[in-house]
Amino acid sequence: MKQKNQKINFSDDLLKSLEFDQILVKIADFTNIENNKITIKNTKPLTTFKQIERKHQLVNDAINIANKKTKISFIETGIIKNDVSHASKQKMLSSLEIFQIAEFIKFHEKIAKIIHQAKYISPSINSLLNKSVNLKNLTKKIDQYLDSKGQIKPDATNALKFLNKQLDNIGHEIKDKLEIIITNNLKNNVIQENIITLRNDRFCLSIKANEKNAIPGIIHSTSDSGQTVFLEPIQTINLGNERQEVYLEIKKELDKILKMLVNDIGVESQSINTKIKEHNKLDEIFAIAFYTLKCNYTEFITHNIENTLIEEENYSLKLIDACHPLIDKVIPLNLDIISPINAIAITGPNTGGKTVALKTTGLLTIMALSGIPIPARKGTKIPLYNAIFCDIGDEQSIEQSLSTFSAHIKSIIKAINYGNNNSLILLDELGAGTDPDEGARLAVAILDYLVNYKAHIIISTHHSEVKKYVANSQTILNASMEFNLKKLVPTFKINIGVPGNSNALLIAKKIGLSNKIIKKARSLISKEEIVYAKATKQLSNQLRMIDSQKTQIVQLKLKLKKTISILQNDFNKINKTYEKNHLNKLNLVNNHLKKIEASIAKLQIDQDKKQLDMLQNKFNQQKKLLSSIEQEITDQHSDNFSLGDEVYIKSIKTYGKIKNIHSSNNIEIETDQSRIIVKIDDIKLSRRNIKLAMNKKQNTFNISPVSDPGNEIEIRGKPIDIAIEQAEKFIDHAARFGHRRAMIIHGKGSGKLKKTIREILDKHPLIEKYENASFSEGGAGVTIIYLEHIN
Repeated sequence: MKQKNQKINFSDDLLKSLEFDQILVKIADFTNIENNKITIKNTKPLTTFKQIERKHQLVNDAINIANKKTKISFIETGIIKNDVSHASKQKMLSSLEIFQIAEFIKFHEKIAKIIHQAKYISPSINSLLNKSVNLKNLTKKIDQYLDSKGQIKPDATNALKFLNKQLDNIGHEIKDKLEIIITNNLKNNVIQENIITLRNDRFCLSIKANEKNAIPGIIHSTSDSGQTVFLEPIQTINLGNERQEVYLEIKKELDKILKMLVNDIGVESQSINTKIKEHNKLDEIFAIAFYTLKCNYTEFITHNIENTLIEEENYSLKLIDACHPLIDKVIPLNLDIISPINAIAITGPNTGGKTVALKTTGLLTIMALSGIPIPARKGTKIPLYNAIFCDIGDEQSIEQSLSTFSAHIKSIIKAINYGNNNSLILLDELGAGTDPDEGARLAVAILDYLVNYKAHIIISTHHSEVKKYVANSQTILNASMEFNLKKLVPTFKINIGVPGNSNALLIAKKIGLSNKIIKKARSLISKEEIVYAKATKQLSNQLRMIDSQKTQIVQLKLKLKKTISILQNDFNKINKTYEKNHLNKLNLVNNHLKKIEASIAKLQIDQDKKQLDMLQNKFNQQKKLLSSIEQEITDQHSDNFSLGDEVYIKSIKTYGKIKNIHSSNNIEIETDQSRIIVKIDDIKLSRRNIKLAMNKKQNTFNISPVSDPGNEIEIRGKPIDIAIEQAEKFIDHAARFGHRRAMIIHGKGSGKLKKTIREILDKHPLIEKYENASFSEGGAGVTIIYLEHIN
């Protein structure tokens, strides 16, 4: 059915009714950047498959990094951004503001380094980093002029160094003169305290107020009590003036330095803003990752290569062990809407979990389309809906004087007007809030109308007429919320394919209602309804039996999987033993041949022909034995040819290398003269390749463009920056080639290189642990590292 072509946005009311706003508040708590808190709280579902896929990839990468126990955090960037903006406009910044910009850049670079080191487990998030932007020269220059507290260093420039020294000299000269004056006036009872103090940046003496005329000079201030005046003696006024002049020169030099640094920041403002954007984006993505891990879900899924969570076309909605993220100890939800079925009608008693099922479906769909992992099991599928229509709970509008029924109908009209085959429609208690008979007929009519849209529809209802309508439909499934009649409590488990019963009479009887009333009520039930109820109960029992059998099958599968694993390990052990025996035979024959050759060479010198002939015959026999063993090994590995293998071509009696494998029967070989295509039966591995073929690891493929670095690297005696670079490259390559234990030889020396390397190891995502080498392996001069397995 053709619908009105109107773009549907995911409204705030919809997101609030599905409690998505509560999820966003929890995620926002994990960000350290105020603007990101606002951005996250305003998150809406993404509209294209590429956007959703990209967001899930980034979050998945962040989770991988966070799972490595790597310490990663983010800092507020709002003030930094404002300061950079001021610098770009040549507005003056304080030394502390400049210092904070430099500290941010260095802090961000540390995060970028951690992410870069984890690029093999998080390639998408690594691509967020702009590696062409380099601000090391800027931070180095700022560090040259500012100290660790953000103040300009006293010796930042030669001029500043000279002026500060001059200032100190004048200060000492003033203090010396003031101390002489104090000494000369101690007996006169003129001095209030034997100290030199600064007032208005002038060195002064503490003089009793009633003796202020005893020492000529200028009074700069008086104490609060009025008992003391702070006087600059006339003998130091000229020196004080000189000191002020030097101080003004110092201020000019400081302003000159600040202006220079502000100019440098302004020049690099675009690059700094790039780093700020990177930092903000990483903070936002990691906030989702930290929230997901903090939730301690039994299982959660994202859209990735191994699991296609989001379906670009509206093929099916499938939830497997899906849980509502805001409810503790919730029963997992399992449902499936796949063509030709496009709707589910859930019936059952109040507080049985119908509303929770609808909210779980809607909320998890919104989360998945927003790039947020959801608590569900692998195999869950969420279509790329372009709209969701939801009427859940009592949304009565007092302002518009709408009744409960009117409010429901208004929400349903939106779905009728704008719904299409790419929509999800969730309607709670369809037909409620009015006369039961009219409400039931209206519910059937609405459902019948909406089903034609081919949208995915989930409704809940109490009306028996709806259950009967659904039972005769080819595109709608009945479902019910299970109820424990013995305990008189809902189990919150959904049964697909079985309509629910209210169980009102049974519950009333167990609670203690008179049997006479119960019998009268039952007598009013039509025969048709009794037959329908019995059939429903029988179907429910059959489904329970099927569920029980499914559980048994799952347990058997797990047991079978474990048995297969044990047998595979046993097979590998037997295969290794078999290959080892062949190698031992080969080595034994080779050693024997070498001994015979040595004996023949000696006999040739001694000219003992009889013994020479005997040994020659023995040598020929051993060579035949060697050839037969090699042939047996070659035949064993004939189906395991790989690109680059050296082979012998039987038909033309020459050697070559495999360049391409066209099919299971045709191999392209490069010889010294040309490239030819031969049958697989016409080649065998050369002797040099036999041992390599036997030792190939099963199911291991090395796609690295770099060579195996081995299990040790020596960086002893190298400059620290080169040593660090080589060590980091070694760790990356060693992990890629499957090494689990390796050695970094850094030597003892001053211990600085060892300390630097270990600081890197503490933060490296590929390092499980490290330790000192044993005495025999180098002791304190060697660090043993244990690498994560990344294949």
